[in-house]
Amino acid sequence: MSNLSKKRTHFLKSSHPTSGRLKLDPVRVAQNWSQGVATSLLFDTNILISMERVVAAGNKPALLKQYGLENLITFLRRGPPKSTYLCPAWGFSEMPPGLAGPCRQAYEVFFAAHLPEFHDDPQSKDAQYAGKAGDYGFFDLDEVAQAALAVPFASLTYLQLVDREPGLTPVERFGRYLKLVIEHVGILSAKEVQIARFCFANPPADAKETISIRKAFRRNFVKRKDDALPRSAAELLHVSFNGANDLSLLTSADTIDGTVEDGIVHECWVATTDDKLAKFAEHFHLVNIQGGSTPFAAVTKHPEHTTDSYWDKTVELWQRATLRDVPALHRPREPEALRAVARRAAETAEVAFLATAI
Repeated sequence: MSNLSKKRTHFLKSSHPTSGRLKLDPVRVAQNWSQGVATSLLFDTNILISMERVVAAGNKPALLKQYGLENLITFLRRGPPKSTYLCPAWGFSEMPPGLAGPCRQAYEVFFAAHLPEFHDDPQSKDAQYAGKAGDYGFFDLDEVAQAALAVPFASLTYLQLVDREPGLTPVERFGRYLKLVIEHVGILSAKEVQIARFCFANPPADAKETISIRKAFRRNFVKRKDDALPRSAAELLHVSFNGANDLSLLTSADTIDGTVEDGIVHECWVATTDDKLAKFAEHFHLVNIQGGSTPFAAVTKHPEHTTDSYWDKTVELWQRATLRDVPALHRPREPEALRAVARRAAETAEVAFLATAI
């Protein structure tokens, strides 16, 4: 069986209550709706691309399972009418604008065939997409988008650069990463720190689950799509850009979660066919208290970590850095300052490749 035939849609929520993790199904949607809560579903780019491919291949129902959309369509059909709000705009905004327009048209054709009861709000306005269709990266974004994405982009760039530095133990590598991010980014995000902990780990051979998680994290945040390390600064920055978009998607869901519009509360989930992103969401989420996500992050500690001192040592380094460098982590962060953080990270990557041919 091919990997394509195994694809399915994952429903991710990056904030959960203290009582435990939530699961999205038609029963939850119905319960939410009966309490005045709508389910908002953010579509990742890969969902929209899959819809476009279904349309290009004939738009037949038999194609839904092949492209990982069958369980998504089944889920949407079973919910109460108008109880689920579809949010494709984020996914379109991540694409090169020259590709987003045709994909938007395919999206409309797809829903007309498979979910004709779903339609846009009559008051909504279609976004217009025009521009590059390829070779699209962080610095092709407008200034507002660059500022919004600057912290994860820069943090993941430094993560990749530290990952390539020779002669460091895993704990030293993590400490080096913290130092660079505090000095040059000024914001120590729990998401990126957790990614770094797994990417730099060197688990023993019998730590099967940890090895699986590490592999998924590295494939998503360190390696190219062909599972190889970037061979140039441009390729490295492209990996950072893609990873930053993934983290931004989860942050967007956190922002929408619990908001109220026209008297309706929104519970926000992400729909994606990206197994790597789903793996990350399994092991990192924010804590939801009184209906809204909080600045407190919850990290899953696997039983395998109890026999590997790396995990406790990296938590200790993280805590020390946060307490020691409180002033550095509370610098003013105006949009231009954030864009400057991203530019400096990119320049550092370019210099590193020129100097050492890493």
